[in-house]
Amino acid sequence: MGQHSTHHTTVVLARTLTAPADRVFAAVTDPAERLQVAAANKRFAYELQETDVRPGGRDVYSFALDRRRRFIGECLYHEITPERIVCTDIVMANGVRIWIGMTTIELSPLAGQTKVRLTRQIVWLDDGDAHEGADGCHSELLDDLERYFARA
Repeated sequence: MGQHSTHHTTVVLARTLTAPADRVFAAVTDPAERLQVAAANKRFAYELQETDVRPGGRDVYSFALDRRRRFIGECLYHEITPERIVCTDIVMANGVRIWIGMTTIELSPLAGQTKVRLTRQIVWLDDGDAHEGADGCHSELLDDLERYFARA
């Protein structure tokens, strides 16, 4: 039997965005807007190969961290409402599963703004220190949304 390891993390982040909740919802569910949000990030290169954002739907995507290491992911959507998105992801690198996660994005309207709360629970599998810096990566997702709405 080989050496296997697991590391569990839970990341909870909150941000208030200067856009109404329906616009934030569109930015995280509409494929064209999602690519525009991701395009501003200089650290990640993100591509959608397949997308079906609805309960029971899935995304197949790839991204590169610091434009070097390439990851492939599959996201399954379990619940999508204007107030909440719940999904699970499996991410692989070089054909090896490195993490499995559950993400909840909560959107709360605040007089023309939106409070976004992102909770991600991840189990990292056999990939050494890949979990280090995960908080920063998830924070960058919210930074990307802030930049997107600042340009609009």
